[in-house]
Amino acid sequence: MKNNTLTFVDPQAVKADRLMGFTLALLLLVSMGIAATNGTWFEALAVGLPAAVLPWLLIRVMPGSVQTRISVGIAFMVFSALAIQQTHGMIEAHFAIFILLAFLLYYRDWKPILAAALVIAVHHVAFNFLQAGNTGFYIFALGPNLHVLIIHALSVVFEAALLILMAINLRNEANMIGGEPKVVMEMARRVANGDLSVEIETQTGDTFSVNAALKEMVNNLSSLVNNMQHMSAEHDKGHINEVVNTSTFSGSFKEVAQGVNAMVAGHIDLNRQAMAVVKAFGEGNFDAPLTKFSGQQSYVSETVEQVRSNIKNFVAEMQSMSVAHDAGDIDVRMEEDKFIGTYREMANGVNAMVGGHVQEKDQMIQLIRALGDGDFEVQMKQFPGKKAEINKNLDRLNGKLKGIVDSVKWVTAEHEQGNIDMSLHAHMFKGGFAEIASSVNKIVGGQLELTEKALACVKEFGEGNFDAPLETFPGKKVFVNEAIEQVRANLKALNEDAQMLADAAREGRVMVRASTDRHLGDYRKIVIGMNETLEMIVKPIVTVKQSAEAINTAAKEIAQGNADLSRRTEDQAASLERTASSMDQLSSTVKQNADNARQANQLAIAASGVAVKGGDAVGDVVSTMSAINSSAKKIEDIISVIDGIAFQTNILALNAAVEAARAGEQGRGFAVVAAEVRNLAQRSASAAKEIKELISDSVSKTAEGTRQVEMAGQTMQEIVSSVKRVTDIIGEIAAASGEQSTGIAQINEAIMKMDDVTQQNTALVEEAAAAAESLMEQSEEMTAVVSVFQLDNNSQKTAHKVSLATKKHINTTQTKNDKKESAVRTAKTGTHDSEWEEF
Repeated sequence: MKNNTLTFVDPQAVKADRLMGFTLALLLLVSMGIAATNGTWFEALAVGLPAAVLPWLLIRVMPGSVQTRISVGIAFMVFSALAIQQTHGMIEAHFAIFILLAFLLYYRDWKPILAAALVIAVHHVAFNFLQAGNTGFYIFALGPNLHVLIIHALSVVFEAALLILMAINLRNEANMIGGEPKVVMEMARRVANGDLSVEIETQTGDTFSVNAALKEMVNNLSSLVNNMQHMSAEHDKGHINEVVNTSTFSGSFKEVAQGVNAMVAGHIDLNRQAMAVVKAFGEGNFDAPLTKFSGQQSYVSETVEQVRSNIKNFVAEMQSMSVAHDAGDIDVRMEEDKFIGTYREMANGVNAMVGGHVQEKDQMIQLIRALGDGDFEVQMKQFPGKKAEINKNLDRLNGKLKGIVDSVKWVTAEHEQGNIDMSLHAHMFKGGFAEIASSVNKIVGGQLELTEKALACVKEFGEGNFDAPLETFPGKKVFVNEAIEQVRANLKALNEDAQMLADAAREGRVMVRASTDRHLGDYRKIVIGMNETLEMIVKPIVTVKQSAEAINTAAKEIAQGNADLSRRTEDQAASLERTASSMDQLSSTVKQNADNARQANQLAIAASGVAVKGGDAVGDVVSTMSAINSSAKKIEDIISVIDGIAFQTNILALNAAVEAARAGEQGRGFAVVAAEVRNLAQRSASAAKEIKELISDSVSKTAEGTRQVEMAGQTMQEIVSSVKRVTDIIGEIAAASGEQSTGIAQINEAIMKMDDVTQQNTALVEEAAAAAESLMEQSEEMTAVVSVFQLDNNSQKTAHKVSLATKKHINTTQTKNDKKESAVRTAKTGTHDSEWEEF
């Protein structure tokens, strides 16, 4: 054992860290409990908390590390010293040192034990001197004692040394085992039961522990088993030269491997000799020699010789039958009675086989004849075993023939569905079948090419290119050219008529129409539709042109009438505006008077309110003065009580001085206090006397003030009554002025409304005049626009009739408007907006 520093127990140290962390928490609680008992909170918080927190942090950050273990050992001794300090050196508190030192043995490491021993040694030496100097630090309850300290130190050193030796021994034992004993035992038990799949974990560099040795043994056994399994698998595959690689083993494992190889080699040699003879039998050498094997292996020699004899007899019989068949006597069969057992069965099988071959040849001839007649549904009996190759080849022939037919049907169906790019898969066929498929594809491809060229030309027609070229197809395919050229001619004729109609429309000749005689079928329907569309377009144009001329004449007459109406309305609006201005001035004057009266009324009401509040305030002052008078009397009584207390305090101070004098030297301090109390009592009595005199004077003056305030209250009540009467009179004046102002305002509002209505009428008349002028301008512009269209004589006559009818309608409307004008002039000024909208 050269390496004693293996750290496989460090994972166990992580578990120990958790236990030590819990112990630190328990020690902190114990320290807090002692502090709660004797009040040593400062020591518990200032020392206990840091001593617990630092190891906790290391346990969290560096679990299982040496630093963490050492910090835990130091913390244990700090808590021991803290318990000694909190109990003032109680001897029982020293027992915690030995318990905690022993508890550190759980780490199986001497370092935390040594660190803890050093810390507690330094603590005892230092605190012994500190306690001797009366500094408040404690080590022993009876005080510092060097002899006790030496005994205690020797005990700690002895225990620490013993624990260090135990920790070193435990670590060495753990290193020798290489893991937890329970785990290693379980692994060994599984290996002993043949479970080599167990995974044994070892520390890096561990080559000497029981765990490492167990792992090496498992590896060797697994390697041996794997080699044997590999050899067996290779032998099963026929690789009989495969052996166990003995170079990877040593000792008994190597001997086992060599023994397995030797045993397998012996069996292989026996098999090779027997197989060599069997091979010779297979090659027709039935006289091949065979070594006679000894022992239980002799059965191999006997078996081979028996096979040799049976085969020779069987071959002779077969040769006899073969000669007969070659001579054409196909009914000859082997004599089965000459053989026994399997050889009889073989003879029977040969006879059946020969008969079967004869029958099969006849069936094949019948099938080929049916295929030649085109019957692809013909069925043939399924032959067993390798004879199935016959069925396979015949089925293949049938499948090829049927496949070429089905492929042609499939391509035809796809083309009928529009998938014209589908073709026979010639690569799926061979020989003549492939040539047939290629020929069919060429035929279909030629038809597709013809269709694509024709459709490309038609596509050009659809895009407006009626001069798109098309090659001339040979033979009977020329009908495609004839059909395309017929379509081209029809489209060009239709396009020419459309161009002719467009040119006529641009020139204003809207009565021009296309001839339908040069078109046939649906092309004629298109031309008829175009002509009918033009007729529908021209009719509104004729009507619009005629209506525009009539509207132009009517608009001029409306404009003249609106101008006259606008002038009369403006005169009326000016007169009404002057009247409204005068009424507005009168309304302002009356409104100002009403406002002044209302303000006077408000001021009077405010004055009355102020007077009432003044009376209430004087009443409150009277009540307050009475309350102050009563309070002053009460204060005077309280001062009398204070004066009596001061007098009694003075007497008590005198009595205290007398008692202090009797006490002599011991009562001197009490005499000084009694003298001060007496001086204070005298000063309190003087102050109480002065306050009493001031309060008495204040009470007399308060009574006089109360009487004067009562007189002022009576006077304020009289003022309040007078102000109320004045307020009532002014309120009546303000009400009358308000009613007058309201009446004038209503009159003014009516006149203003009349003025607004008149102004609205004026604006409406001006807008009507402007609209009439705009209508006249728009009608002239519309007439100019539609004049570009050239109409025939019938259209002109129709326009003249429409113009006369329009003029007649305008004259009738003018007469009705003249009759209504007088009614409008006599209408009320307050006409609603809806009536003006109707006008």
